[in-house]
Amino acid sequence: MKKGFTLIEVMISLFILLVGMTGVIQMYGTGAYITKSSEDLTYAQNLSRTILQTQLSRNPNLIATTPTCIYPIGLSNSVTFKNTTYSITCNITLNQIGGRVVGASETITNRIDTSTAFVSVRVTWRDNLNNGTLSNHTVMSSGLWTFK
Repeated sequence: MKKGFTLIEVMISLFILLVGMTGVIQMYGTGAYITKSSEDLTYAQNLSRTILQTQLSRNPNLIATTPTCIYPIGLSNSVTFKNTTYSITCNITLNQIGGRVVGASETITNRIDTSTAFVSVRVTWRDNLNNGTLSNHTVMSSGLWTFK
């Protein structure tokens, strides 16, 4: 009697190994996609927060006279990072609150007015899913100033 494996035993072992390796290979593809999606989301969140903080750090009185967004140096309304293009929309909305007269005999120049400015930053991007379709994503940040 000879020692060793028969051809059938070797073929069955290779088939079992092939089935197991197929699952592992598919996990690598899914893991790479999840990593890329997480990277895109993190970058978009940081981008929206950076732009929001830039607006909130400005002098509120300047916002009242010119309610336009100012982008940090090197940024604009479209940024490309690692082959993904992020579109940025920044809006500043001014609101008047109050406007009541303090006393009956006072003129309109003595009114107590409080102004607010609402800032919203939206970052959108598209990515290619595993099945070949495009998916849209959006991240938003917002903040509020109150000044007289």
